[in-house]
This record gives sequence, C-alpha cells and structure tokens, in this order.
Amino acid sequence: MLSDDSDELRNNGYYSPIPSPVAGARSPQNDDVIHGSSSFERRAELADINNRDYSSTDESAALIKDKNTRVYLRRWYVLFVFSLGCAVTGFSFGQYGPIAQSLEKAFGWSDNTIAMLGMWNNLGFVLMAWPFGRLLEMKGLRFATIVSMLLVTFSLGLRCASSDPVTAKWLNNISQVLAGTASIITYSSCALLSALWFPVHQRTTATAIGTFMGYLGIALSFIIGPLVVPDPGFAGNNTSGNATDGSDERDAIMVYFYSVAGISAFVLLLTFIYFPAKPPLPPTISAGVKRLSQGEGVRNLLKNVQFHLILFIFGFGAGIYQAFSQILDIDLDVLDVSQTTAGWMGFYSIIGGCLLGFITSWISDMFTRKLKLFLLMMFMPATAMLVWFLLLIKKYIATDMPSLYITVIVPGCFIYGSQPLFYELACETAYPTGEDVAPFMLNTAQNLVATVILGILIVPGSSVSWINWVVTVSIALGLVLLLLVKEDYNRMKVDDMEVDVPKPDGDAS
Repeated sequence: MLSDDSDELRNNGYYSPIPSPVAGARSPQNDDVIHGSSSFERRAELADINNRDYSSTDESAALIKDKNTRVYLRRWYVLFVFSLGCAVTGFSFGQYGPIAQSLEKAFGWSDNTIAMLGMWNNLGFVLMAWPFGRLLEMKGLRFATIVSMLLVTFSLGLRCASSDPVTAKWLNNISQVLAGTASIITYSSCALLSALWFPVHQRTTATAIGTFMGYLGIALSFIIGPLVVPDPGFAGNNTSGNATDGSDERDAIMVYFYSVAGISAFVLLLTFIYFPAKPPLPPTISAGVKRLSQGEGVRNLLKNVQFHLILFIFGFGAGIYQAFSQILDIDLDVLDVSQTTAGWMGFYSIIGGCLLGFITSWISDMFTRKLKLFLLMMFMPATAMLVWFLLLIKKYIATDMPSLYITVIVPGCFIYGSQPLFYELACETAYPTGEDVAPFMLNTAQNLVATVILGILIVPGSSVSWINWVVTVSIALGLVLLLLVKEDYNRMKVDDMEVDVPKPDGDAS
C-alpha cells in the first residue's frame, strides 16, 4: 500500500531521488519510481542540498540505482511547439514599434502613444507574474502554456476588432496588457522546459532555442511590419498626434493584424493537440528532485546575495535595453533614419543575437561551469559598441550609416545572446529553488525596469535622447558587477552523479 506522502508526491510531480528502504518500488498507475522517504525527510534533504558532498561515490551509486531516468525523442517536438508560442508572443510584443510612423498617420497617434503601448505590455507582465507563477506551479506546464496561448490569441484578435482610431486605441492598449500577461509563461518557462525534458549536455542549448524563438518573433516583426505596412515617408516626429487621411496605411495595418492573429490561433491548436506537462520519467537526477514551492523559493532567493547580483545585472541591463529597442525607430528619427531602415537594424541585431547566443549556449554545454566567463566575453564588446553609438547619435563624432549599423546591431547581438546564459546561471545559483521561480524573477525585474523607462517616455513633451546615456551606463555597470559574481553550480552537483543510461528503442537522442 502506498503512503499518503507517496500520493502527495505523485500529485505534485517527480519523486525525490533520495535513498530509502523502499526505493525503486513502482506505481501500477504510472512509470514513475516511488521513494518511501517522508515529506519531512525529503524537505530536510532539499534544505541541506547545497552542503551535501556530491563527490561521494557511494551516494552517487545509490541515487543512480534508486532513480530511473530517460531521454525522450519527443522532447524536440515539445520544444518546437513551445518555441512557436514564444515566437508568436514575441511578434505580438514587437508589432507596433517598427511601424510607428504608419500607426501615427493611420490613427493619429503620437510617439507617446507608441511608447505607452510598450509600457502596457511590460506592466501586464509585472502585475500578473506572481499569479501566473502560482498557476504554473499548481497546474503544470501544459495547462499554463495553453492559458498563455489563449491569452495571446485573444489579445491579437482584439487588435482586429476595429479600425476606428479612438476605439482602436483602447483595444490595442487592452491587447498589450493581455499580451504582456501571456508572455509570462512563454518568456519565463524556457529553462523549466529544458530542465524537465533535456539532459545536462543539452539543457542550455534547449533554453537558448526557446528564448531565441521569442526574439526571432520580435525580429520578424521588425522586418515583416514595414514590408506589409507602407512607409508614409520621413516627415519628422509627429508629436502633435495630427495625421492626414492615412486610409492606405490603416487598411494595411488591419490586414497585418488579421494575419498574425490567424497564425496565433494555429499555434494554439497545436498546443491543444499535443503538449504534455512533462515526460513519464525525468531526463536527469536533478529533474527528479521535488523543488521548493514558489513561496519557499522566493524566500530562499531573498537571502541569496549572488542571486541578487545576477537579478540586478539582468533586470537593469536587459530592462533598459528592452525599452531602448522598443523606441529605436523614434530614437533614430533625429538622424533622419526611416522606419524601414530602423526595422532592418533591429532585425539584424536580434537575428545576430539569436545566432551568437545559440552558438555560445552550445559551447557552454560542452564546457560546463564557465557561464560567467561567457557572459563577460559578451558584455565587454557590447559596452564598447554602445559607447560608440552614444558618440554617434549625440554627434560628438561624424555619423555615417555603416557606423550606425554596426553600433546598433552588434550590442543587440551580445545582449540578446547573453539571456539564456543568465537564465541557466540563475537556475544553478538558485537551486533547489525551481526553474519556474528564478527566471520569473529575472523577467519580472526586466519588465519592471522597462515599464518605468517607458512610463517616463509617455510623459507629454518628454524626449527620448536621454535613454542613449542610460542604456550605455546600464550595460557598463553590468560588466563591472559580473566580476563580483561567484559561480555556484548547485544543480550540476547533483547531475554530475549521472552515468550513461541505456536509451530504449525509439527514444534515442
């Protein structure tokens, strides 16, 4: 007969790989391995996990014997479906900025209105991060992802509801709040999905794929938007909100909105059809350890100084750069750069970041415990390029288009490319706090900072020129603070105990 504790563990996830007298017993209902240690004993083991000697071969052998692990081929399809959701969410997030000038002409909006749309997206994330984190903890990744895709599809549908300038303004603001809420799961659960489905040597790469598909969505919005929606031509800043007829632009914008909503509905259907919460058996030993609850995890991280450093570096730097990228079209307006050209710059910076970050993540999976080194190598050139960009846009040095392309694209490559490394470093530092908590806190900090920056920009009569100083200082400060970070690979200490497990037929990696 199974104990109440065993029932509780079955209901809440995997079983802790802690040696016990009845370890290895199998449940007739599923293929999980049941361990007979009590909840109190399991919690004590987790609380002391950072102090355990993971080099003990006896303990290692016992844990490997007690815990079955398996790597499933279907993990790639699960990652594919989740990544499509990330891409759609990212596309919805970046839909307005690249066509800002067309929106201003079509609907009579101002630069402040465009900035406000970006602010609502970030604010929706910040306000609903905790409730959606609880939803993920209680209902699992499948349920939370379906809810996320329902929200983003509904939010994109709202954008199609009316082309009346006044009504559209309200609907698009509401849409952005919902899209920001939907992005909580897709943007913050990549590390969780990789931990649930992927072995150690593929974990950072899997996190990078999910993360960069979100950025690929943003990148596509930079290029597809200006291609679909006609450029009204450079006419300077439209701060008064007045516009001419703009009917051509308005019609093109509505077609654009309808198309994206249809794609989102298709991805929602794929998620409904097949997207399991987790595999029958975990891919690694650490994936089988029950994590701290969300509340316990947050309290644990509040006492973790190293996590605070990572949180500040990521939240401050990525948050300000996020706000900067959302108003890039407006920022470059002072140099007579069209929205199409600005869109290409944004596109190249994100695509470059995806490629560079994927390569770096892949290398970091081969050379483990070097995340800080990789991050330093990415922040140094990013800082140098932003200083150069500042000199160009302030016209302290002669400005030319090749230099502008370089100084916009290269920093984006390194900053976007560093994000999955930050997620993995945060998860390692936070362990045994779960992968559903640490990335959530990073992204909440990022969106909170971006919300504050964009909130300042929507003040009537405000300028965007000061953000060039702020983004440069934020990345330079992050570079300095990275030197103070002490790496602690708590999760990898558990996973290093693993040996090669024979793969069943049909489940080869």
